[in-house]
Amino acid sequence: MSVVRSPLFIAVTTSALVLGAAALMARPARTDAPLARVKDVCASKDVRLRGEPHRLLAMCTRSARESASNDPGRIDLYLLKRDAEGWQPVAQKLGLESGRMGQPGEVSVLQLGPSLYGFEISETSVSQGYLLGGTRLYVPRETGFQVALDVTSTVRNTGTHECAHATPAVCSDFSRRLKVEVREGVAAYPLRITSLGHFRGEPVSATHVLSFDAKRAQYRLPAGFEAQVE
Repeated sequence: MSVVRSPLFIAVTTSALVLGAAALMARPARTDAPLARVKDVCASKDVRLRGEPHRLLAMCTRSARESASNDPGRIDLYLLKRDAEGWQPVAQKLGLESGRMGQPGEVSVLQLGPSLYGFEISETSVSQGYLLGGTRLYVPRETGFQVALDVTSTVRNTGTHECAHATPAVCSDFSRRLKVEVREGVAAYPLRITSLGHFRGEPVSATHVLSFDAKRAQYRLPAGFEAQVE
């Protein structure tokens, strides 16, 4: 059976829908709503350790939209071993804060020895013409991951008011490059760090070689090498 609506009923109904939509549009947006987060794979590498298949996997959690500058992303690190039931975690470190504006730093897998692999996490912050970059290396230790090295990789303040209007002694444009030195007959490869540029008005040109301390699962800092500068 068909139903015929009168013109008055249609007009009233349409007005109600329009008023309802207007009320929804006028309603203030929630400011306490949590930011939407997206998790995806940001680094992965299949390797053989002691003759068995393993996988290094990094999962990054980032904001789906732009967030505050002091809001970090998150990184989960895994060392997985494959068995008859699939990939099982051997070591893991969850919820590492990294990056800014809801986005984590860049993650890559490094081979640091014949049977030693780790993750390199690089991140950069910029504020009012001042750029500061850092690099951290993580290696598996027992059931977790250990910070094997944490160094400043870039310092650049040439865009700041102080550098432009003050003496050159406050100006820095300095960077470090890390390179794994592959050598035979060692369990862990040394790292070569080359520093170039100028720091606080002084020229910088230096190379340091860092050896690995297996007991602490960390790279040794040589005399005269400052890991953190800014």
